Amino acid sequence: DVTVEVEAFGGVMKTAWAKIREDPQLLLDGMVDTLPVVIFLLLPVFALLLKLFYVRRGVHYVTHLVFSLNLHAFFFLFASILMLLNTILPDSINSIRDLITILYLGGYFFIALRVVYGQSYLKTTGKWCLVTLSYLAILLCASFGLILVTVFLIGYR
Repeated sequence: DVTVEVEAFGGVMKTAWAKIREDPQLLLDGMVDTLPVVIFLLLPVFALLLKLFYVRRGVHYVTHLVFSLNLHAFFFLFASILMLLNTILPDSINSIRDLITILYLGGYFFIALRVVYGQSYLKTTGKWCLVTLSYLAILLCASFGLILVTVFLIGYR
């Protein structure tokens, strides 16, 4: 019966929110644990975005997927280095570091698109903006899903 399943789901979610109110760190820890899986699952979606924006280039989807894997691997490596630096650097320079990180990763992505797809600076800039905004929108939706799944898992345990 659907009503019983909805009530059970509601009970799990109530339990989860009660646990999170007691210890808000549970939600953050759960999201940090689940985020790499979500990003990994979004790799084919990112490759599909590239396929859509570079449809006239005649590039196969698998090539876009390999590019996506390489790009995300670099981002994960960079994030790992930043996490190590966070243990060494004082908190006072975090905002400067974050700005540099965003600029560097955005620039790296732009250069990667320019080199791999070989289009003009103008076309690459337009596609960089559109792909970035599209992927950020997808990440935002995935983040809401991640929160729901994390809350459910907290309540289910």
